[in-house]
Amino acid sequence: MKNTLARFSCALLLAVGIVAVTAVPATATGTFGGGHDGGGGSDSSCISDDGISYTYDADTNSGVITVEAEDSRESSSSSRSSSRTSVAPDPLCDPLYVTATSWKFTGTGVWPQARDVVNELPVITTVGEYAYGAPVNCGQGDIYASREPVPYPTAVLNGRNDPYDEHFLSDLFDGTPTWTVQDAGCNTTTPTVPKARAIVACGVDGSIVIPADTKTIDYTLTGNGKTGTNVVTAVAVAPAVLSGYPTGGWKFELGTRVECPPTETTPPTEETPPTEETPPTEETPPTEQTPPAEETPPTEQTPPAEETPPTVETPPTEKTPPTEITPPTEVTPPVTTPPTTTTPPVVTPPAATPPTGGPLPSTGVDAGGAALLAAALLLLGGVVFATRRRLARVLTRK
Repeated sequence: MKNTLARFSCALLLAVGIVAVTAVPATATGTFGGGHDGGGGSDSSCISDDGISYTYDADTNSGVITVEAEDSRESSSSSRSSSRTSVAPDPLCDPLYVTATSWKFTGTGVWPQARDVVNELPVITTVGEYAYGAPVNCGQGDIYASREPVPYPTAVLNGRNDPYDEHFLSDLFDGTPTWTVQDAGCNTTTPTVPKARAIVACGVDGSIVIPADTKTIDYTLTGNGKTGTNVVTAVAVAPAVLSGYPTGGWKFELGTRVECPPTETTPPTEETPPTEETPPTEETPPTEQTPPAEETPPTEQTPPAEETPPTVETPPTEKTPPTEITPPTEVTPPVTTPPTTTTPPVVTPPAATPPTGGPLPSTGVDAGGAALLAAALLLLGGVVFATRRRLARVLTRK
């Protein structure tokens, strides 16, 4: 009887032990640089680390994580039933947590750095593609990963794992490094020097021209900007670092304002009234023009004196012997009076003087022609006279 109870107890304990062992799921904790072998686990339905791959671009501090099912990587899957493909894809044997982070340089060197961008991916548990990344702006970029949730990065990173404990994606899967560091000094910037003008005359203030703020520099004025001591400081906006900046900023002594003494105002001089304008002098009427003297009409020429007819001789009486014929008296030529204002003297041409040339004074007749005319008249008169005497004698004789 005792042997029977002992055998029953042993069989019961063995059955309980077998049930306990088969009830516990076959799980494994992932470690950096290792993972499941995909076929050595007690549960072959989950996806091991062999089904995980990734890419990384150092220029953009970004990449893609790809999770594939094991059956999709086998060329033939005849051992699996057709109903296997219709169910949900297998999960990862262990979940994957990924955080992409970027840091900014805060000095002229690589360290220290200030936290900039943090992108936490949702937990990866199944098949798919998962993009990650965090842009870097003059500093460092890191892609962290773990089988447990990744702690949120600290505000400052003074060095590797200081104070943040860094676990990179590349450390977990032994692949391409998933971190990048830009050149130190990319964050340096040179501030603009303010311009100041001190007080140099009475009645005026000094002045300071402060540069406008930029994306990398903030300027601040301490003082009134008009008188006394004034200081202008510049502060770099992270990750910028000032270069060529004097310690403590720029100090300016503008001086003290002095008012100008009042100046005596000279009363305005009374304006001289304008001189009355002299009325314009009346214009002298133009002098009447003297009418032109009437032309003296030409003096009428005195007509030539009528010729004196020859004296008719009284015929001798009969018985009276004929007397000698008296030579005819020279006929006085007609006197020509020149047209003058006064009566010209009668010009008697000399008998023996030949006529002289030249025109008569008023008539314009040539003097020589006049003389010839006078001589012809005289000759004609003599002929007439002689003819009459002869005619008288003939008549007397009869």
